[in-house]
Amino acid sequence: MSDENTPDTTADETVTDVTPETTTTDATPTSDDPDAGAKKALVTEREARKAVEKELAGLKKAQEKAAEEARLAKLSDDEKRDEIAKAAAERAEAAEKALAVERAARKHGLTDDKDLELLEGLPADKVDAIAKRIAAQKAPAGRSGNPVDGEKPKRTPTTLADAVHAAMQ
Repeated sequence: MSDENTPDTTADETVTDVTPETTTTDATPTSDDPDAGAKKALVTEREARKAVEKELAGLKKAQEKAAEEARLAKLSDDEKRDEIAKAAAERAEAAEKALAVERAARKHGLTDDKDLELLEGLPADKVDAIAKRIAAQKAPAGRSGNPVDGEKPKRTPTTLADAVHAAMQ
């Protein structure tokens, strides 16, 4: 009678395509730097963590996509079309809003992230007016050093007595 319950592989065979999860580093560094081994292990661990985080992000996106497809599969054809049209309208509205912000920022010379963030929170029809106000507040002084917003420029003293008097004020 032959052994029907024996495995196909023997005990001394090994699986060659399995890679270990951790890497080993030499405990005795060859250079003069005593922390070289620790630094190398830290860099290796960080690279492995980044790779795992990237893979996890891809899996999350795939899971979200599969959940959305499963939800859409349960809907009727009319409901599917409505959902797709609604999503397209939302994307179009967001694109129009972003375009309005970019155009206003470029037109009025706004580059500060805080200003752009403020403009992104506004309705698209009000973005240009607010951008114009922000740019006016940040406008540099005129060529002569006088304020741009309409203040009367200070007179420059023409005599020594006027200069002393202006310095004392």
